[in-house]
Amino acid sequence: MNKNLKRISQGALGFFALLGATTHAQIINEVVIEGTVDSFNNYYYQNAVPEELLSAATFRFVVEEDTSAPVSYAYENINAFAHKQYQNPLQSISYQFFDVEGNEIAALSFLGFELSLENMSLSNSYFQESFSQQYPSFAQWWAEGSVGADWVNFGGYIRDEFSTEDFFTTYVPYPLLTSRTASASYFFGWFSYSSSEQGYRYLEFNGTVTSVAGGVADADGDGFADDVDACSVSLMDESVMFGGWLDSGVTNHVDASGCTVMDHYAACQPAEQEETSRFSRFQPRYSGPSYCEKQVSYELNGDGVIDYTEARMLRDALYMSYRSQPK
Repeated sequence: MNKNLKRISQGALGFFALLGATTHAQIINEVVIEGTVDSFNNYYYQNAVPEELLSAATFRFVVEEDTSAPVSYAYENINAFAHKQYQNPLQSISYQFFDVEGNEIAALSFLGFELSLENMSLSNSYFQESFSQQYPSFAQWWAEGSVGADWVNFGGYIRDEFSTEDFFTTYVPYPLLTSRTASASYFFGWFSYSSSEQGYRYLEFNGTVTSVAGGVADADGDGFADDVDACSVSLMDESVMFGGWLDSGVTNHVDASGCTVMDHYAACQPAEQEETSRFSRFQPRYSGPSYCEKQVSYELNGDGVIDYTEARMLRDALYMSYRSQPK
């Protein structure tokens, strides 16, 4: 399960299209891929593979990714596969290598195994979901930046070898890998370095995946993992709608608990529709917003979810939805 959940409100983009900004909560999701090292290669000017890495038997690849990052490219072939690419989604990327006895191999002086957001200049993630056995599903992450005076670029990808398990737990709004063991998926990793002392070096390795600790489930796609989402089946309209027809013009923001503005209104009980009179025990009266519904805009404004102008727009639209009929 994800170890680090960091939540903020920020703009997000819709699936397969660059849409208007809506407020989503950010989740920094951790993916951990472990497996065996099958072979190392270094093709650039026949530079030798560092001696320390010749004893590497297993690897651990870890990325922290921002699941609210906007999609930068998307394509879907309904008969074969879907592609999704994200620009600068990574918060960190790292490798660990271990010998046959399980001892960690220290990072080499010219070959660091980690990039954090602070020294990362560019990152990318790329996913393919397969709809047929002809095209394998895969996920790839890479980043570049500087370690001291050296430039570094490294990453890795995992490819489905046509296993019977689902490769992705979900593909919308952000692809999340299915956690599993003994996956036998193929892994490819690479390192590219430019150093004043070592010159340019390129190193790659092939591996077999033994386990994947993938993403967290987010059933309603609001950016909050189901296990921390107070409203796990949120009303996800882009703007706040009243009565199913009246558009308030206010963005359907998500609050710090994972509930949208519309969720707050939906939680209110309907106003009493009848009252007692001397002519009849029950007499219909004017139907208007309940006390609970009237308080929603004030409470959300007080919590900083919406501003004063949005609160006023919500109140106006709420009353209008009771006084008017859908057109």
